Amino acid sequence: MPIKADKIVKYVGSLDSMPSRIAKARVVELITDKEPFYLALVRLEKEVANLRRDKESFDLATKKLENEVTELKRKENLAKKLVVDEFKASKEYKEVVEEEVASYFGEGFDLCKKHVSLCFPDLDNEDIQINPDCADGDGDAEVDEDGTAMQDATLPINQLS
Repeated sequence: MPIKADKIVKYVGSLDSMPSRIAKARVVELITDKEPFYLALVRLEKEVANLRRDKESFDLATKKLENEVTELKRKENLAKKLVVDEFKASKEYKEVVEEEVASYFGEGFDLCKKHVSLCFPDLDNEDIQINPDCADGDGDAEVDEDGTAMQDATLPINQLS
């Protein structure tokens, strides 16, 4: 609240000496100079209050958007998982996996044939193919009490001769 110049002038005006008149003039001058600064201070305080209010609004909006981004990321991850699960359940995926497995085991079978031909050079194994009926499993494997398959007691190929 600004100091009213006329109140101070009335107080100082009661003194009639020369120094009091100089002091009175100086007080009036200082008060007059102070008024624009006081008005500027009030204006700046209002602006600071507005900026604080704007900052609070900004912080609230930022928090809301961060929560929304977190929720969208969660939904995106869930959607990705569902798409992958759906694809894994599709016929296309099963066909691709079967082709890859057949290729992998086919290469292993070819390596086995090569090893047999190295161990038994007189044996013609070019006509040997993978039996698709055996691909489902060996029906005559022995099983112990807890239901696990026991290893066949066969000799390695290089110990047959």
